[in-house]
Amino acid sequence: MSTRAGAWRWLPHIRPKAVPGGQRRASVMSWSLTASTMLVLAAALTLTGLNPSMTPWLGFEAVLAGAVLLYAGTGRLLTGRLPDNAIGWLLGLIGLLVAAEMLTEQYTIYALEPVHLSLWSGHMSR
Repeated sequence: MSTRAGAWRWLPHIRPKAVPGGQRRASVMSWSLTASTMLVLAAALTLTGLNPSMTPWLGFEAVLAGAVLLYAGTGRLLTGRLPDNAIGWLLGLIGLLVAAEMLTEQYTIYALEPVHLSLWSGHMSR
């Protein structure tokens, strides 16, 4: 007699656990992480388009943007199905961090252009 509940008896280390705060809270946090990643990525890509000196690096930036989308999408998929799984949260966080790195890099390049030295902290570097 093998029931679904009885199958976990043999594999206790992979038994799904209850999420603190409930499934709804985990879903909201997962969607918030993905949405904030997409907003940061959109800002980074906007600045990439505004930087004329980034033309030789557009292929690299496109690969990074694809990596951000894959990390964030895979993290959202995993955290939506298994909210207690740390790997999904880490993948989503990696996507957010790569997008934030792209944004800070592009803002620095944009702020240091001689035309845009009026931006915040652009005048401090010269």
